Amino acid sequence: MTQWGIVGVDHHQFVMGSRQADTLDVQQRGSLLEVGPGFATVHTGIAFGPVRVGVEVLESAPHAEAFLEWEVIEEADLEVTTGLVVMTLTGELADGLKAIPQLSPARYRLRAHARGRDANWDMDVSEPSEEYWLQLWPATGESNFAQLKKEDSVWSDGDEPTAKNSMPDPAADATLASAGPARAVLSDPHRSLAEKFAEWGGRPPPERFRLFDDRAIREAAKRLAQLDRDLFDQLIELPESQQDAIARWAAKSAYERAGLADMGWVAPALTALDKHEPLPPPFDNEARALERLSRDPEAPQQMSLHADGHEYVQWIYAASSIFRALETKELAMLQPLMLAALTYGTDHYQELFDELRRAFDL
Repeated sequence: MTQWGIVGVDHHQFVMGSRQADTLDVQQRGSLLEVGPGFATVHTGIAFGPVRVGVEVLESAPHAEAFLEWEVIEEADLEVTTGLVVMTLTGELADGLKAIPQLSPARYRLRAHARGRDANWDMDVSEPSEEYWLQLWPATGESNFAQLKKEDSVWSDGDEPTAKNSMPDPAADATLASAGPARAVLSDPHRSLAEKFAEWGGRPPPERFRLFDDRAIREAAKRLAQLDRDLFDQLIELPESQQDAIARWAAKSAYERAGLADMGWVAPALTALDKHEPLPPPFDNEARALERLSRDPEAPQQMSLHADGHEYVQWIYAASSIFRALETKELAMLQPLMLAALTYGTDHYQELFDELRRAFDL
């Protein structure tokens, strides 16, 4: 059963951990979590004020059915030696949250969920506008830090250093292009026209994007425009049937580049994609498919270099492309293509674009 309560946020943070833990001794870092011996610091959207927090202690790893309800999900191992509490940075306990049930000293797996972080970024609020759900269960072996989902824009690359052993979320990644995170671009109303045009590859944004309301597709559009504005301008004028074909081609290209196409339980999904058939399990549920990949010891580990100077595991970007390829929104094709570009990386994305031009006579 989940216990829910309210905790105060200081400087975009609250803590679950031991009162004696040194919260500056950060061993792993992501968009949502900073983890070290005996503690996990949680990054919030608001700067100060209350947030709603739930804590659940389980006997084994939970299922992923709730993934769709949350915007950010990260996992990390947490060493527990003394009692855990949810508290402010100054040690004030969460209101309404009793002490977390006594845990035997051991390593636990922490799965943290968040939603609402974009709503009141960097503000001081008086009422909760964000929710966090923290699940703990005994760890089986040692696992890496994992980012299982990220759909909000705060605490993205450029806002916070790259996580050690982290798995960045494709939907929010900005590491291939050099313009930086979307929030940093959008937050300054006094930018020059040249700066505004830079985020669209040096030209004014296409008229249709001035009021485009799908954030994920808009961000994919800007990043593709930064990489190859001529190609971008061609793509957005193509008929829907050709856009659909490119979306499927991009997903398949990403899976092949990352080595996922060679995995026996993954290949049937690509066959179904080619045939315009429903994806077979576990690809009939995105969260389940991504979770299985994150836990499969046979998952390929090819790396790609991004503009931030770091290398990332390719399949993390490729995996979501098959699901974005099936979306029917206007210009949805741009998302799987951008994910494929991220899979190829800074040094090789032009190879992908060259092959796209050849394959579709662009």
